[in-house]
Amino acid sequence: MIVIGGRRYTIADPLRCPRAMVLHLRTILAPTGFDRIEPLPDEALDEFLNRKAETVLPVAAAFLGAMLLPESRSEADWSPVLAKRTTRRLRALDGPTAKEGIEGLARICAARLHDARARLIEAQMRGAVQAQRPTVH
Repeated sequence: MIVIGGRRYTIADPLRCPRAMVLHLRTILAPTGFDRIEPLPDEALDEFLNRKAETVLPVAAAFLGAMLLPESRSEADWSPVLAKRTTRRLRALDGPTAKEGIEGLARICAARLHDARARLIEAQMRGAVQAQRPTVH
């Protein structure tokens, strides 16, 4: 549970949300190049994730608006309207502490999004391997 501006939120898992969330995130992150960032040779995982998270900072409020769910909502309730409302609330927060908090949380959410993508790719590869296995009758 995360408290921002007196409201409670949870971080949504993109793999459990409606497909519209993934499309919404792609729209927000497209200008940042988030999906095109690859690890550098000999780069540690935490350095790679930190570099990747840096790209979301210019769109941190919109990114978090899509990734955060009010406490009373489930991932199945996610919608672009809910994301835009959350984004407006985040943008209304003022002051350096609020900005630092939003940027820090955006870094955490970027790592979560990267992890979700890795889990999806792993599941797809497992499915492809299982599909290739011969069935015994």
